[in-house]
Amino acid sequence: MAKAGLINYSKELSKEDSSQGVPVLSVSSGWIMTDSFSSMMERISESSNISAEEATQSVMEALGGIPVGGEDLHNLKKLLNWSAF
Repeated sequence: MAKAGLINYSKELSKEDSSQGVPVLSVSSGWIMTDSFSSMMERISESSNISAEEATQSVMEALGGIPVGGEDLHNLKKLLNWSAF
């Protein structure tokens, strides 16, 4: 719930301040491998008759992909360096 609140707050703040040339950025973390997440992937893998790794990949693709390194991480660092002032 906190992440959704931050996203909606950022959107509204952007609507209010963008006309004055103030950019609003929000960066939120992706999934964190917790016991609950692992259990959910096991349930998906069992019900779909696939491995837990395949279930995880399927969920990540359904969410639009989550940067895990390489070029995506490099681009994120460039964005954060640009936005810092």
